[in-house]
Amino acid sequence: MKRFLLYIIIFAALCHIADTSIHSAVSRDFEKRSPYQLSFASIGANLLEFRMDSWAKIKINTTEEMKQQLKQSLDILEIEYCENNLEYRKSGTNDIIYYNTVKNGDEIDFTLEYDPNNCEAFYLVTITSNKSLEHIKSYHDRLTNNFNIRSYYLLTGKIDYPIEYTAKYNLIQVALKNVGAEEINVFKDGRVVSVTGYSELLENTILSEVIQNKEYNIQIAMRSSQVGKTYIYMGFPLILGEY
Repeated sequence: MKRFLLYIIIFAALCHIADTSIHSAVSRDFEKRSPYQLSFASIGANLLEFRMDSWAKIKINTTEEMKQQLKQSLDILEIEYCENNLEYRKSGTNDIIYYNTVKNGDEIDFTLEYDPNNCEAFYLVTITSNKSLEHIKSYHDRLTNNFNIRSYYLLTGKIDYPIEYTAKYNLIQVALKNVGAEEINVFKDGRVVSVTGYSELLENTILSEVIQNKEYNIQIAMRSSQVGKTYIYMGFPLILGEY
């Protein structure tokens, strides 16, 4: 009987140690996570991809100069130039070049449009990755040394079941809280709920946007799909395009 009780005590002690170790490991893991990762995790969403849209206006005089700007960008990102990835188009008097490539699983798309009337080119690069926001921001950091670019970031996640309209707003509030953001504007339309806000936690990493005297550096939206899924979008400072 004494031996049996001893086994019970040892078993209980081991369970306590294991439980403490698990909680400690989980706590350390959460401490390492970025606020945006905690936001997605807190509402049960799986992060799918990270996207960066960066643009600038460049003063040039010829289409060939525009092509050289593209090659310079590729050199900065340590990507080998391949003529087969290049596509030329014409829009009125403007010349447009498109360039698509993949680097270590990241999809990279360049669009440059030369306006000969104003001797300038509109420069756009879109990069999509499944790694991390920090990883995709490193592209901005490298390009901004040579180009005066402006970048927006978009994180896309998914919840594998439909979420009721009101619950979407409540979940967005939870996600905002995890990045220390205060709500500014709310938009609701059918299957979509979108909230813009501002977070002091993001001040040193995200350049804010001021619209009608209101400052934003985060926007979160949730949309139900027709196949029973719910998608969540987190944009810094705002979401570009449709979602």
